[in-house]
Amino acid sequence: MMLACAAPCLSCEGGSAAASNSDLVVTSVDVQRALNCTLVAEVELETRIPTRVRTVVRHPTRLERQVPATELGLVHAFSVTEMRAESSYELEFIVEDEQGAVLERHAETFVTGSLPPSTPSASVSSVVEDDGALILMGPAPKDPSGLASEDEALALAVDRDGEVVWYLQNPGITTAFAPRDVRLRPDGTLAVLVPGGWNLFTLAGDVVNKYRSPREELYFHHDVIDLPTGGFATLAGNARMIDVPGLGGEVNVRGDFIIELDADGEIVWEWSTFDHLDTTRFPGPLSLNPLMLGINEVVYDWTHGNAVVYLEEEDAYLLSLRHQSWVLKIDRSSGEVLWRLGPEGDFTLLDGEGEPAEWFYSQHNPSLSTDGVLTLFDNGNERPWDTEPYSRAVSYQLDEVNMTATQIWSHSIDIYSNFLGGVEQTPGQRWLVAGGGNRSLETPGKVVEVPAAPDATPTWSLTYPESVIYRAHQVSSLYVGNE
Repeated sequence: MMLACAAPCLSCEGGSAAASNSDLVVTSVDVQRALNCTLVAEVELETRIPTRVRTVVRHPTRLERQVPATELGLVHAFSVTEMRAESSYELEFIVEDEQGAVLERHAETFVTGSLPPSTPSASVSSVVEDDGALILMGPAPKDPSGLASEDEALALAVDRDGEVVWYLQNPGITTAFAPRDVRLRPDGTLAVLVPGGWNLFTLAGDVVNKYRSPREELYFHHDVIDLPTGGFATLAGNARMIDVPGLGGEVNVRGDFIIELDADGEIVWEWSTFDHLDTTRFPGPLSLNPLMLGINEVVYDWTHGNAVVYLEEEDAYLLSLRHQSWVLKIDRSSGEVLWRLGPEGDFTLLDGEGEPAEWFYSQHNPSLSTDGVLTLFDNGNERPWDTEPYSRAVSYQLDEVNMTATQIWSHSIDIYSNFLGGVEQTPGQRWLVAGGGNRSLETPGKVVEVPAAPDATPTWSLTYPESVIYRAHQVSSLYVGNE
């Protein structure tokens, strides 16, 4: 789809119009649907003198959206999104000079395309007004094979009504792949997990870069974060033969690494669980269940790392090890494990006010605030007492001097999520809980937003009956500068 206009008319719905005044600032406008996302308008606007261009996106019944101003220049190429499928929008381009004075306004009508055929449908429940927030995530099919389809979205963003307003067309991945995640990066690109690593994409779905392990014996998995250096930290897995008396002698054991890469993908630092943890500790069924690698080859998934967090002020890492039911804090300079949080770890567990304390089990997605509150998603797979299984988000106030962990908040979700899941604080100071789900047809993937208060009721929830959800991230905008 191409819309071209040579004059700064108030509205141009296709075709072209000749300029009637040599003093007009806008000399041409080209608007096209992005090939990899039909909800994205790719715009190229040229001006006779150096200008900046702001864009306002309007629809008769939906919230107005703003696109940040472009850099000062003569040619302005940018993407416009946050629009629903098969809908007509007005894109108003506001052309300003260097001082911010409006020189001209130009409007185009843009009609979005349809969604990929396998895009899941969501149901939403809400008791809050639409604040314009968007949720980024990567729902995966429940099919036990976990196989990806080329006619589905690998990642997407939904609005408060659960309507898709951006997606990333699957770039050809067909292997089993449930831990799908997408993060908006500081430079405006999106980091999207794919099997064996991650890709960086533009909003239009164009690949900026691909990152895979430069070493054959390591494979990247589950997480990637940006570092202040401009590089990345990720998790990597590796298997080796280890003598484990409790398992009958030498067995194949899979452990985890934290890997730092520079912007070019070269490894610049690494840390290994094999060098710092007890390789004979197999605390429950998840670590003791051998996985088949081939006809006659098995491996024990000893640690199953699923999240890494960099603590810049302390130059330390948090590492979540699901099959150990531990979160580690690691000093980056020495590699020393400063503490292990969880059952049989280094902290004494204490009850909080109105919060009977219990440890987490088989967890995902920890975060640590500057005032020492650690929050995570407690899947509960290996909870030791005889109760109905349940999953929850939980917060502990850590005292790293006296080594106590006081449970100060928890929220049990209404589904049992035996894999995947996450919890993050929203810009509105609530918690966004992704109850990943399980392969059971009766258990949906679910995301809830809930206040950090005792016995709080969710203010918003989204359910995918036929999908599972690894993580969910709330953003106020997909444009860097509008967050």
